[in-house]
Amino acid sequence: MLFIIFLANVSIYELELSMSEHHFEQIKIETLIQLGLETYKAELQESENFIHKKSYSFPYGDVSVTATENKHNELITINMRINTDKNHQYQTSFSISLLNN
Repeated sequence: MLFIIFLANVSIYELELSMSEHHFEQIKIETLIQLGLETYKAELQESENFIHKKSYSFPYGDVSVTATENKHNELITINMRINTDKNHQYQTSFSISLLNN
């Protein structure tokens, strides 16, 4: 009986470790999205021309930004590809307001 309880606790511990690792990877992805977006926006405001593609390397991984300008709607559509330092891949798209230079 005691052995069964011990094995159950070991299984629960392993599951908790796995969940913690996945949660940490999710936090890295969210951090990379914010770092990539803010770096892109800062470079875009300093540039005289619209930047369609840009890649960044950060401590937790790499971010590739592809952007499309829609002056009619005053929006920038951004597509991001993220690769974490543990080779997890993520892709997201969103729109932001057109930046005023």
